[in-house]
Amino acid sequence: MPSHVQFNLPQWQREEDDAAELIHIPLVSSRPSPVGFKFPPIEPHPMIAHRWRKIQKLVKGFVLFVLSVAIVVMLYVRYAGHPTAVVMDPALDDIVLPIDRVTALWKDDFQCLGWRAVAGCDPTGKRQPSEDRACDEPITRDMAGYCEVRNRTSGEIHRVMATTCRGLHQESAFTCNMAKNFTDFSILAASYQHTPPLQVSSSPKISRGIAMSIYQEALPSVFAIVRTLRLHKCKLPIELFYRPSEVSLSNPIVTELISHYNCRLREIRDPLAVRFKTKPYAIYHSQFDHVLFLDSDNIPAKDPTYLFSSPEFIDHGAIFWPDFWQAPYSLFNVNKQSLLWQLVDMPFWNTFEQESGQLLIDRRRSHDALHKLMFYSVGDIVVGDLLEQMRLVWGDKDLFRLAWQNTSTPYYFVQQPPGLGGLYDESSRFFCGVAMIQYDPQGEILFVHRNTVKMTGSPSQTQLITHLQQFTYNDDNTHMYEVSLKGNRMGQKSCYFLPDGVPNSVEGLEKTSISKVEETALQYAIEAGKLIGFEDTKYWGSTLELLELVALYAFGVFALCFILNFAFFRFYYVEKKLYWFDRYSGKKRKYSTPILHLGLMGSRRRSRSMRMGLSIKPLYGLLGLVLLLSVVFGLRDKSIADEVVMNPKLNTLSVRVDRVRDVWTDESFQCIAWRATNDCNPNGPRLPAKDKSCDALIGHKMAGYCEIRNRTSGEIFHVMATTCKSVDDDVTFSCNMARDFTDFSILAAQYKRPPHIAFDLPVNAPKNGIVMSIYDKVLPSAYAVVRTLRLLGCKLAVEIWYRREQINPMNPMIQELVAHHNCYLREIFEPSATHFHTKPYAIYYSAFENVLFLDSDNIPAKDPTYLFESKEFQSTGAIFWPDFWHPNNTLFNVHQQSLLWQILDMPFVDMFEQESGQILINKTKSQAALNKLMYYSGHVPRLLDQLELVWGDKDLYRLAWQNTSTPYYMESRPPSLGGLYDPTSQYFCGVAMLQYDMHGELLFFHRNTVKLTGSPHQTPVITHVQTFTGAGSHRVDIQGNRMGQSSCFFLTESSFVTPIQDTKHATLEETAIQFSIQGSAMAPRPKYSIWSSVIFFAHKMHVTSLVIVGLVIVLGVFCFANIAMVRLTTRRFWIQHVAGVKRKNSIPVV
Repeated sequence: MPSHVQFNLPQWQREEDDAAELIHIPLVSSRPSPVGFKFPPIEPHPMIAHRWRKIQKLVKGFVLFVLSVAIVVMLYVRYAGHPTAVVMDPALDDIVLPIDRVTALWKDDFQCLGWRAVAGCDPTGKRQPSEDRACDEPITRDMAGYCEVRNRTSGEIHRVMATTCRGLHQESAFTCNMAKNFTDFSILAASYQHTPPLQVSSSPKISRGIAMSIYQEALPSVFAIVRTLRLHKCKLPIELFYRPSEVSLSNPIVTELISHYNCRLREIRDPLAVRFKTKPYAIYHSQFDHVLFLDSDNIPAKDPTYLFSSPEFIDHGAIFWPDFWQAPYSLFNVNKQSLLWQLVDMPFWNTFEQESGQLLIDRRRSHDALHKLMFYSVGDIVVGDLLEQMRLVWGDKDLFRLAWQNTSTPYYFVQQPPGLGGLYDESSRFFCGVAMIQYDPQGEILFVHRNTVKMTGSPSQTQLITHLQQFTYNDDNTHMYEVSLKGNRMGQKSCYFLPDGVPNSVEGLEKTSISKVEETALQYAIEAGKLIGFEDTKYWGSTLELLELVALYAFGVFALCFILNFAFFRFYYVEKKLYWFDRYSGKKRKYSTPILHLGLMGSRRRSRSMRMGLSIKPLYGLLGLVLLLSVVFGLRDKSIADEVVMNPKLNTLSVRVDRVRDVWTDESFQCIAWRATNDCNPNGPRLPAKDKSCDALIGHKMAGYCEIRNRTSGEIFHVMATTCKSVDDDVTFSCNMARDFTDFSILAAQYKRPPHIAFDLPVNAPKNGIVMSIYDKVLPSAYAVVRTLRLLGCKLAVEIWYRREQINPMNPMIQELVAHHNCYLREIFEPSATHFHTKPYAIYYSAFENVLFLDSDNIPAKDPTYLFESKEFQSTGAIFWPDFWHPNNTLFNVHQQSLLWQILDMPFVDMFEQESGQILINKTKSQAALNKLMYYSGHVPRLLDQLELVWGDKDLYRLAWQNTSTPYYMESRPPSLGGLYDPTSQYFCGVAMLQYDMHGELLFFHRNTVKLTGSPHQTPVITHVQTFTGAGSHRVDIQGNRMGQSSCFFLTESSFVTPIQDTKHATLEETAIQFSIQGSAMAPRPKYSIWSSVIFFAHKMHVTSLVIVGLVIVLGVFCFANIAMVRLTTRRFWIQHVAGVKRKNSIPVV
């Protein structure tokens, strides 16, 4: 018997270097070896080694490719990923732009004709008709021309928004549809008066003080600034402006500042005053007549009190400071060619841009300027915030000088350009500036603005200002001042410096008057960090840190996968040899067949590692199957909720709870314990054995109450009493929440929502209007709803509210609605107004007095304008519509036993729940209810959401109206259902809610289950209507995965089904679908390139994150290669080796 089989590789299997290589496959005897015979060492099978070489070459190539890409990306981020100052073409500065001044508001006379392109970056140059654009097409940088618009009434043609190739920021764009708002902007600004009026003291004694705006991450820095001021003997009082959603009043840093350093808190109540806009808000609303505003990272080098008595301030009434940038070298495109000057309707003047880290303002002498500042800052309800939207300025930075200049209000601009503080490398003579040094009017250093690297309070933070680089200033050389910027140098992400050719000097910090300023401030910041724990000052919600965290976990997972697969690979191949060719035919087999090696592979003599592998693998498989089934059934359980069936006996209970009448304080509140009771009855017999501590979780089917105590009076209260159905199945709470729970209704009764700019309506503002809130996914549906309204003859103005992080206002669908369908964009700035809570926010801050809110998926069946004149609305001031559910059949646990009634401190109301897809409200008649609505919606902590006592905003309206005794009309007719019908099984699957008007006619088709996506493959899903007859009980049930729908709603009794074709709304849904398809076609899907995605991702990450991602990719490749090898070489061997059964396609080796 031969000992080996020898054959050549097939041609398709050979590599260049093994064309003549012979494969030797040793033959193994099937008989037992004699006792004492010792097998030679097992060598890797030649074919396995052959395959492994190929995989190694593939992996090596891929790894080299990944590393090359990582290196290129890191080099790009290091040297090319930072903004640079824009150098303008001076020849274009002398061009007289061909613009026509529009002197009156457009109203309804506006008509856009299009963008007129010109050649040579000169809007006065030769026309290029072939490059003209439609009114809704974006105009970007490097495009020269103007927008041509027309007055419909007079026929007059105007040329507006004329740009050179440098009129816009490189990341900005506009459309000519914006020309109406663009030209209206300066006209509205000229007559604007902010609400509330500017409050200044009438006393001859002038009040002076410092104002700052704060947020959570800046608290250590704020603490350091205040402590530094007090160290300099500054005795000025300090106002700290804050947003409740951003700063906790119980924060130890805040408490320390208020208690010991003459600081007082001022709440920011305007929802538009966010980010940069908190600064104008603070100055406008300050209680000081003379106010010095300081950024929270601006360290004073000495007591700034003397500025209030300086001649410059006394003569002018305001002192502003310059930034690094000026028109010829601007980082923010503020130059003579910018569209900024056309928007604000003022001539360009060549001066330094403004740096607003410090501002000194006499509010008594700046009345007009402050009103214009607020217009520039918070925007107008119609034209919006064009300055920010078109990126014509950066934040609030230049708004102050623009407002003062445009109202001819005097101010003093510090003449000496800022210096730089930072690190200095003696060997390379490279200076890396990380702070801005500002001077007083006499040229002495006054402020050290650490605006690049903030003071975090970390004990590991070190001093970064070791040297000063100062411009050699005189009255004649400011034109030589220029600042450059480089990234990732000397350990800093950004380095600012005065380049060669700019007269400057660099000196060590120890030789200056501010040698100890930064060191002292850092110590104060560290002291603040210790008050709260440094970790509390970090914002873990940032995208960057989330990516790093995900990358770290991914690294661990891939590393574990790699190790386990490699280990299994080694264990397996030491004991098994496989062959890939049939030794008889020489052809590649369809499946790999393991070769039994006597002794090693005997069922009784398998190695320990092999036995472990064979026993663990099935266990993993079984565990994976169990987890998969759990997830599937868990999701199925979540997606299709069962209605809550109540114990009617408990409804007759009079639950005894103690009413707390005053808001708790830290000194008075004490939680004692959870007291358990029997029989699902909080009034039942006590069960002391089941009592729980205050921090223990109380859940579904647990009856009892929380026992709390007033430390001051010693009084005991029983609150949060529950039956076994008072909270939903997946809800838990603890008695530690009792303080917030009992405070909720007391604070709600006292709450007054702050007024807003939206209430300062223009004279011609419409009284009635429609309001909608949108986000990206519902935009085709919202477009279809508006188009349907216009098709039905509705002429009501429409406000469209949006959040900038959810949708791009330049989307063509939005621009089409604004330009041609009488819609206005309104931006939501309030951080807490998200998801369902955008709806109460939009209603409250709408410019209309009478508001009809429509969900973006609610299709009107006819023009709803008549609702505003209906007697039901005129007599009550609000019309609401019912939902499917009521206390005897509730999907959301809203019933008599719910905790809802205790937290709201109101009696149970037996009625249908509310459906908020359509709401009609008169805001004047409903002011008290609206205040309570805004508290229910926006108060933090959101107990109504946390305890799942209501679903979103759905029932908040009727509860707020009911709890303030504000009249409203609830439509008495329950909604019908629209959906699909199977006449064979007589099964109805409802996917839409059909609401009636007060005359019993169908008015709204709310497709809240199947949305209008804009896909051309959409088909109508409302083929039939199921209607309640009015006889018997009204009960809606729900089932999942029927008739191709994820959820099917249907009436269980007392109903009849009508084909939609037999109604007068047969074509309504199809029309809306076509409108959604048209809208979706306006916004083509973006085309992404791999390289642009990689570069964009790299921009958002640190170099360390890129390294982690690179390692994850490399390990992932190795992990995949190992899994591939195991799959290729072990496929279908388990039956043969575990069960001892030979496979059908196995071929024995002779």
